[in-house]
This record gives sequence, C-alpha cells and structure tokens, in this order.
Amino acid sequence: MNQEKIYKYIVGFLVIFTLLFGLFAYIAISYGNQQYVKDTERVTKLVEALENNTTNIKQNITLEEALKLVSDDSELSSVKKEIKYLEDRYPNDHEYKISSLSSRVNEVELKLNKQIEKIKEEKERKEREEREEREKQKKLKEEAEKKSKESEKKSNEENRKVDLDAFYNAIQGGVDKVNTQSGAHMLEMEKTSVTLGIRIILTENNASYSNKELRAIISALNKSLYKIAKSHGVNSPRFYYTLSGEEVAVNRYVMAPDEVKFSGILK
Repeated sequence: MNQEKIYKYIVGFLVIFTLLFGLFAYIAISYGNQQYVKDTERVTKLVEALENNTTNIKQNITLEEALKLVSDDSELSSVKKEIKYLEDRYPNDHEYKISSLSSRVNEVELKLNKQIEKIKEEKERKEREEREEREKQKKLKEEAEKKSKESEKKSNEENRKVDLDAFYNAIQGGVDKVNTQSGAHMLEMEKTSVTLGIRIILTENNASYSNKELRAIISALNKSLYKIAKSHGVNSPRFYYTLSGEEVAVNRYVMAPDEVKFSGILK
C-alpha cells in the first residue's frame, strides 16, 4: 500500500514538473516572440526612415556629401549595425522579417553606391573636359605666339630693306604738317632705340583737350602716320604716343598697326 502511494506521488510529481517545464518554456518562447516583434518593429521604423531620407537626394550633391551617406558614422551604417544585432540575437528569424529588412537596407546601399559611381564618372568627365580645354587653349596660345613671332620676324626682315632716312623724314614731314595746319606746336617726334620705332610727343598745347578728344586725335593721327609709313614700305611701324612725359598710347604694330591701344590716363 505504501509503495503504491509512493508510486502515485512520483507520477504526480513528474506530471507537475512536466507541466511546469512546459509552462516555463511557453513563457520563454512567448517572451522571445514578443521581443522579436518589438525589435523588428523598432528596426523597421529605422529602415523606413533610411529609405525616405535617401529617396529624394538632391541632383547636384557633391562627391564628398555622397560619400558621407555611406561612411561609418552615417545613418546607413547605424541601421546596418541594428540589422546585425537582430541577426545575432534571432538567428532563426522564424518570420523572415530580419532577412527582409536586410534586403531593403542592401537595396538602399546599392542605390547610394550607384549614385556615388555616377558622381565620380561625372567628376572625371568634367576634369577631363577641363584638362582638354586647357590643353586646347595652351595650344592656341602657342600657335598665336608662333604666328606673332613669325609675323614680327617677317616685318623686321621687310623693314631692313626700307630706306630708314626716307621713312623718318616722311613721318617728320607728317608731324610738321599737323603743326602747320593747326597753327601751333602740337607735336614733336623722336626716334626710339627700337627699329622703326617713333615717339610722338603731344606738347602742352594739347592740354585743353578732354581725354575723349585726345583719344580721337591720336587715333586719327595714327592712321595718317601709318599711311605714310606704308607708302615707304614699312608695314609694321611702332608709334609711341606720350603726353606730359607719360606714355598714353601705342599702335598695335604686330596685328593692326593702324589701330591704337590706349594706356595711362587715356585708358
């Protein structure tokens, strides 16, 4: 009889223990499921915020700004760490929520990386175009300088054949004619150390003219003197115009000798 009671006690204890173990297991699983839902919902909000923040990125974003979006301290990096935390804590992922969140984050990262590559390509294209433009401008400048030197050399060669005395006398005659016609000593002429260079000095009798009038006078005078020079075989004479001891103009003797470039007070 005692043995039968003992047996019943043992069976009862085992039944109770089994029920308690099942209850504790159920509670643990239920708590784990609740935490799983809670954690996945929390990270889902982070993923949604990340997607929203990277949907309408401005078109003119710089490379530096784009790289910050995938850096270690970026929002993307922070969300990826949260995903890694979920994967480590819930390796089974029985509802596949974590894998879904991970895929969405990977899509965001892929989109950002594509945009970064696009920005890099655009930057490289612009740098290449700017480099090609600089090389083009450099080449054009070198060609222009070469042509200018060739033109100057040709002009100098032609000028060597010129009767210099006749040329200088003709220019002096032109200056004297201006003085005679104006009835005053308006101009003086000096030879310069530069071959075929002549300095035209506007005397103090020109002081009453305005800058605008002086520019017009010098321009007209230069055209007349150039015609005289050209008639004596000088195609590139150098005329320097001074006023009160200051150079105020010089003719464009290389490309357009009959035109004047003003400087100083007449600029």
